[in-house]
Amino acid sequence: MAIAINMTNKDIFNAKRASTPIEAVIGTPIKVKGFALAESPDVNGELKEVGYIVEKDTNNVFGFVSDICKQGIHDLADLCTEDPSILDDLVVTFKKGLSKSGREFYYMHIS
Repeated sequence: MAIAINMTNKDIFNAKRASTPIEAVIGTPIKVKGFALAESPDVNGELKEVGYIVEKDTNNVFGFVSDICKQGIHDLADLCTEDPSILDDLVVTFKKGLSKSGREFYYMHIS
């Protein structure tokens, strides 16, 4: 399901070609300008859902395929539907956790 909050089709087009992986910003608070979920072809040409978050101050775009983070985009969209002013002060931090089986996973935290 495609979602775009404060991101145009042009923004998503550019994000698909030049986004920074969230691994580069683990633990760094990001003031959110907008976010999206969109399909993008992987290296094998298969369409995969990818999440994007745009940083307010720099317009840097961070991309991810983490299912937990993509669910976070759905949750953020719900919050914005309830209260559109949430984007005025929305700060997200990507964090890394370790499952009981020893696998690393990424998730979002709202400050």
